[in-house]
Amino acid sequence: MTEQISFGTTEFADNPAPRCPCLLLLDVSGSMQGQPIAELNAGLATFKDELAADALAMQRVEVGIVTFGPVQIALPFQGASSFCPQR
Repeated sequence: MTEQISFGTTEFADNPAPRCPCLLLLDVSGSMQGQPIAELNAGLATFKDELAADALAMQRVEVGIVTFGPVQIALPFQGASSFCPQR
């Protein structure tokens, strides 16, 4: 007999809509200091607001963030409703 392994969440059972991955690749290197990083952060806030304004996107979009300068996974994929960009 095999043991069933739990996924740890019921998100897909509650929302069976097809998913659309959206991976943001963001430059956070030293060359982005000052105004460029402020504009990047403003863009992330606008992206979040646009997602929140679209009910279908909120159900389907999965957002992840990879930064470079240095390279790291800043945010593993998560549903748009949970997406909260850090400054």
